Amino acid sequence: MPYLPMMWLPFLPAAIFDFDFRWITVFFQLLSVAVIMTPLVKIRKSILLIPAILAGAGLFLFLNYFLYKRYDYWGMTEEGVVVCFYLLLGFALLRKNYWLIGLAITVCTLSRYSLVMWLPVYFIFVMVIRPRQDFWKLLVSSGASMLALFIIPFFIRDPLYFIHIPDSYMKLKKHFWDVCGVADHQFYNVGLFKFFSFEQVHTMFVLELLTSFLAPVILILTVKWLAKKTEVNEQYLGFASLKISLIFFFAFIQIPYVYVFVPITLLSYVLLFDYVAGPAVAVNDTKA
Repeated sequence: MPYLPMMWLPFLPAAIFDFDFRWITVFFQLLSVAVIMTPLVKIRKSILLIPAILAGAGLFLFLNYFLYKRYDYWGMTEEGVVVCFYLLLGFALLRKNYWLIGLAITVCTLSRYSLVMWLPVYFIFVMVIRPRQDFWKLLVSSGASMLALFIIPFFIRDPLYFIHIPDSYMKLKKHFWDVCGVADHQFYNVGLFKFFSFEQVHTMFVLELLTSFLAPVILILTVKWLAKKTEVNEQYLGFASLKISLIFFFAFIQIPYVYVFVPITLLSYVLLFDYVAGPAVAVNDTKA
């Protein structure tokens, strides 16, 4: 099926210099894991031992599963690249670096578009909550990178190719459900597909879009309402809005291959390592 540019652009070095494409997947995923662990290098306080052990053990077991049980993840998918983009976004969100957030939003959108319903929520959130210069940094960064990486070099040349990508995805659903025996409960994975029949796939799609939009809206409104009544730590609100949006998006995904859940799962470790090492940005940083 056709892909957006950031699913294949990272593999150009392998094509140009003629080495195994799978090294790109390995490199991007290991690089992203190394980046999210950098807070541990500059710990500003005593390390939280129990959370650190749980974080390290959880990450080891998760990656080990894909080395021994589902090694086709490394050999047959490019999801390590997507992992890198999403972990970069999570890393930038915790640091409130709006130049980097804008770029990360672009590369995430141009790989897997699972955050598309979160985007308007987050942009409005930044516009309302943060200083106006932060919103402009976000807007300029995401807009300029989208123009440079997608619209100018690719989209304006053949817009129909990209407009028809969702149609190509839709055509794969019936094949997936038949081959994997989803309707006969022979396919095992996380997700809510097991509660639907193939005739209800369109309902899943509607719920996927609706809930991935409403969940972060409800979360943000609830936290802001509670903040008026009591002291609430809003440090991780932007990150949490992304995570909960992705949870609902993938809960109702209609082609639930195992590998597509890797980025959203590893995204939690961005927050875990930041928590273990101490917040990247001071808790009382609200308008700075």
